Amino acid sequence: MRGRVLVLLALTGLLALAAFTQAALAGIPSNNPDWSWQNPLPRGSTVKGIAVADDGDIWAVGDGSQNFLHSTDDGATWAAVGAASSCGADGIVFPDAAHGYAIGTETLDPMTLCGTLYRSDDGGRTWASDRLVYGSDATFTGLSFPTTAVGWVVGADGIVLATADGGGSWDAQDTGRKADFEAVCFVDTLRGWIVGSRGTIVATADGGHTWSRQAGPDRTGLRGVAMAADGSHGWAVGMAGTIWRTTDGVSWSDQGSPTDEDFSAVVCSDASRAWAVTRSGSIVRTTDGSTWRVVARAPERLWSLTHDGSALWAGGDSGLMLRSTDDGATWTRVGSGLTSRSLEDVDAVDRTRAWAVGERGLILRTDDGGATWTRQRGPVTNTLNGVGFGTTRSGFAVGNAGTILRTTDAGGRWVRAGRPLRSRLVSVCAVDSRYVWIAGSRGTILRSKDGGRHWKRQKSHTRADLSSITFVDRRHGWAVGGRNILVRTTDGGRHWKKRILRAPIKHPDPQA
Repeated sequence: MRGRVLVLLALTGLLALAAFTQAALAGIPSNNPDWSWQNPLPRGSTVKGIAVADDGDIWAVGDGSQNFLHSTDDGATWAAVGAASSCGADGIVFPDAAHGYAIGTETLDPMTLCGTLYRSDDGGRTWASDRLVYGSDATFTGLSFPTTAVGWVVGADGIVLATADGGGSWDAQDTGRKADFEAVCFVDTLRGWIVGSRGTIVATADGGHTWSRQAGPDRTGLRGVAMAADGSHGWAVGMAGTIWRTTDGVSWSDQGSPTDEDFSAVVCSDASRAWAVTRSGSIVRTTDGSTWRVVARAPERLWSLTHDGSALWAGGDSGLMLRSTDDGATWTRVGSGLTSRSLEDVDAVDRTRAWAVGERGLILRTDDGGATWTRQRGPVTNTLNGVGFGTTRSGFAVGNAGTILRTTDAGGRWVRAGRPLRSRLVSVCAVDSRYVWIAGSRGTILRSKDGGRHWKRQKSHTRADLSSITFVDRRHGWAVGGRNILVRTTDGGRHWKKRILRAPIKHPDPQA
């Protein structure tokens, strides 16, 4: 397989295979010139914040990315703009086209967090960062800038910081509450509201010099707040479908909700129209200020929501970004990508040619090092879990229900290569056009010596599910799987020796 494991890791980063967790995705250094994101677009990490500047440019931030995302064409295409820290960001605002602010939380060590502010005064072309708060609970969760110079940042353990000079300096404000604040909304430089844990709502009418507690119906945790420009009408949303409403900016009542899902954000355009999103992917709205209904359900959890006067934007897990131009009645996905299906495996024969397989029989091929990918037609619709090429033209793909496919013309035509058993097959390794090994569930190992025309089951001496198999030649091979199992052969699989490893591994590396 010519270093298949190293190639696999590299191309997996390029493809953002769904098999990786979000933590693994976050670990890919986005400022490394050897890596470039290819699918899905604009990004695969969670979108925690979206902002629309006065000039119509769209900005998005999220988990585990050193880059902010920028679109000038209503989200059809996106460019990455470097930020000054790798902690990702949890919210972003653009009070005008030139000035942008974002918040994030860095982990300095297991016991120390750092609340970080990003700011730009050149329309987002460059970003500076300031570490403002340190501690075990120094987490920033919300920000609001009613003008380019005046703004507030809130966070865990009662954090409230205010600036009057565009983030040049910050002053701590005391609300008298140590709740974990989740969101903040200022309608001007004087009037603002903060919501958080245990049903906490605090408000100010003098720019934060004094704060007063406002009573809600109960102690349900709140996650978002939105106030109309009049400073009287607004909504707070939270856990278990909580929606509270105020019509005087002081007293709050439970409004009733069409869902019991946990809300994550809410926005409003006036005293009667508002929208909210949930952590289960629901989008709800009211057009009369009183009655809410579910208008859409997204395929991912939703975390962020913004309204720019003409369109609504929502962001969520796996890079999901949605847009509505009809007052939230319908929503469309923005961005692009070669596929939305889960990708399971990839194999390259050289620096330019590679194949990837995945959900519902998906087969992709690149001839330019991953710059572009094309789909290849296969005879199955069930998930393909593994792909391996022994030469530039001879390759195999394996999948669920014992599926084995082969090609002899670089994927121009894929055909079934028998079904010796109906086990779930997950990994395939071809060392040339004739010798091929397959691994799968319940210790399955299959071998072919004639290019897939005939298959023989080999004794692996384990019933554990095998997850990967690799050979460096016709004799020497390894397979790994559940229960920390590694099996090894030096005679082409006639005999396999089993070892129990101290820690699990997913892919055997013969160079290790």
